[in-house]
Amino acid sequence: MNRFIIKILAFCALLLLYFGITGTVNLLIIRFSNLPIGETHILIMGDSHPEKAFDPALLRSASNLAQSTEPFPVTYWKLRRVLEERQVDTVFIGFAQHNLTVYQDTKFMDQKTAPEMFRRIYPIARFDKMPFLQVDYQTFFTVWLRHMAIIPRSDHFNYLPEYSNSKLSNVGDYKIAADRHFTNNAQPVEFSVTAMTCLDSIISLCREKQVEPVLVACPVHPLYFEQIPEYIQSRYEAEKLRYRQIGVTVIDLTCLVLPDSCYLNADHLNQTGAEKFSRELLFYLQPENQGQSEYSTARQVSLPGLAKTW
Repeated sequence: MNRFIIKILAFCALLLLYFGITGTVNLLIIRFSNLPIGETHILIMGDSHPEKAFDPALLRSASNLAQSTEPFPVTYWKLRRVLEERQVDTVFIGFAQHNLTVYQDTKFMDQKTAPEMFRRIYPIARFDKMPFLQVDYQTFFTVWLRHMAIIPRSDHFNYLPEYSNSKLSNVGDYKIAADRHFTNNAQPVEFSVTAMTCLDSIISLCREKQVEPVLVACPVHPLYFEQIPEYIQSRYEAEKLRYRQIGVTVIDLTCLVLPDSCYLNADHLNQTGAEKFSRELLFYLQPENQGQSEYSTARQVSLPGLAKTW
């Protein structure tokens, strides 16, 4: 019996030693590996809205690193990691109404999203620096163990996507999308202090690194826009004003006039829409065109840059 217990303990000790050595090797790989992105002076960060709206091929020296369902804490960790290696001039950050709600606060707890979030961020997450986040640590540790302790691997960059889009179009999901963003169990969601705290940290990080942050609200379909609760829209307008007052550029293209064929679904652009949006953004950002485009919440306002290009 004692011999059996000794064998079990020896096996466990060897297993822990193996996990420790493998984990150390992977930590060294993460620390000394270069990021798999080219030279870039412009970053696009955020969730699926900027992921689909910005075509990096039309923005010189740009990398679109936005990913679906990404909350602001992940954007902060990702941006900090990229700025360790890249000299960046400008960061475009997705800033839409749904980014301000507690819908964002569930990403590390909800089993529909948490495993994928952890699969992306295990090399860069610093939950100890953000103790206010709600985190399923058991799931996080399981994901970390799977990716760090089993075998040495070089693919630790799941948080750095490659841009992709399609020309499909179906805007019939506007109610489903709005309910997902602005309700929880059929009840209105609340404003997220956590989300805004993390966005403030992103702005501070940009200024610390002498990078220009630009908050951008990407176009959504009118049917989706009409579903946004008034109290969320009012708070969104207040936050836009707050950021502008502290010198942050905010470009609100939520209501940019685009045909249905430019939408992948009710709250995302497809490839056709991304090309038009990116060209319009380029037009607006030219110094000689400043003030010629009036970014209004009025749906009937069509931007002159879009009309000129197309």
